[in-house]
Amino acid sequence: MEAMQIGSENTWAKVAGSNFYSLALKSDGSLWATGANSSGQLGLGDAIQRTSFTRVGTDTDWAQIVASPTSGATAAFAIKTNGSLYTCCVYYFFYEIGDTHFIIRP
Repeated sequence: MEAMQIGSENTWAKVAGSNFYSLALKSDGSLWATGANSSGQLGLGDAIQRTSFTRVGTDTDWAQIVASPTSGATAAFAIKTNGSLYTCCVYYFFYEIGDTHFIIRP
């Protein structure tokens, strides 16, 4: 298998992948997402699948990203440069976000 460049951009800084979607940070601090989005895990405000990286919002102060690698979870998390933690429209079964509620996060 041979490595292949995705697109023509060269400003990607970090990437996190799950079984069905991926998140990426660019060197300017912007957050991008692609893949399955049935639970809104891409953070784009809808449940539409994306086949190419799409920018998530307009913020440029994202520092870290995590995409749940398990097939039974759709957890996506991001940390801003000020240390605040965010998650996107995710369906939780087992309190994965650290609270005690069984809910769908909008």
